[in-house]
Amino acid sequence: MSRRERRRREGAGSSAAFWRRGSLKTRRPRAPAPRPGFHIPAWVPVLVVVAAVMAIFLGLVVFREAGGTSPSIGDHWHAPYEVWLCGAKEPPLPAFPGGVHTHGDGIIHIHPETVAEEGRGARLVMFFQYAGRALGKGGVLGPDVFQMPGSDKVYRNGDVCQEGPYAGQAGVVQVYVNGRRLLPRELEEYIPRDGDRVLIAFAPEGAVPVTPTAPLATPSPTAGG
Repeated sequence: MSRRERRRREGAGSSAAFWRRGSLKTRRPRAPAPRPGFHIPAWVPVLVVVAAVMAIFLGLVVFREAGGTSPSIGDHWHAPYEVWLCGAKEPPLPAFPGGVHTHGDGIIHIHPETVAEEGRGARLVMFFQYAGRALGKGGVLGPDVFQMPGSDKVYRNGDVCQEGPYAGQAGVVQVYVNGRRLLPRELEEYIPRDGDRVLIAFAPEGAVPVTPTAPLATPSPTAGG
């Protein structure tokens, strides 16, 4: 066998061996390196929520201490009141218990005994609600409706007075504090302050005795709570 034939045979053998082994291996591409970024630790949102809850709690405490819930337990206020219906003065409400009450003396006594009677729980509208519950019916006061505690009679804006000095005339609910008429939105939120003089009336517009014919009652130093 000549040298040329021997080389040809060796080349053919190496080629067959290559195809038996498979294709030539190539280098795999490297995965891209992760890009740097900002990652929030899992505990950070929890810390934020806890801090927010604590801030709200402390805010409520400070608000309460600053008088935000005034009147509060420990306060003792008095506000004389009168009710006039169709030009006739109503007798004072009878005594009933509670932290916002009256002794039948024509005075609203405000000294909250529970948290529910603090702040908005001492509003004028709540005083009439408490009286209505104690007397079994009535006790509704709003910008367009009034029902005396213990009474079945309901007065709504536009109703015609059936008796009294304004018989035959349409009336509206009006509330005055120290001679100034409250706006409807003020009435809903009004809390009698110590020494306020309150006048509730159902009468024609402009016909309310802003200055009552008789002085409003004043609390006696020995009247109690």
